[in-house]
Amino acid sequence: MLIKALTSIEGSRKSQNPVINPNSVFEADDKTAKRLLDMGAAREATKEDIALAKVHGLMIETADKPAPDTGKADTKPAAAKGADKPKTDAKPDAKSDDPL
Repeated sequence: MLIKALTSIEGSRKSQNPVINPNSVFEADDKTAKRLLDMGAAREATKEDIALAKVHGLMIETADKPAPDTGKADTKPAAAKGADKPKTDAKPDAKSDDPL
């Protein structure tokens, strides 16, 4: 369930986001969502809340959380994953362009 924080919410020490700022939108499990809603610290996020959080950088995506360990080793080489080297416009000999 997507929740909008109405106040600053302190998370656990192990979490990626130890403090959730007001107006942030994040996904919470049912137990946590119910507890926050009962305390008045959060409410269910509307479509407008989600859009505003994305615009203002307050959307805490589930991708921010570490992926669960499946126990399988990643055996694909980096080239097979599509990880290309970033392209740079740097010249090989930048010192020759320096006027000093």
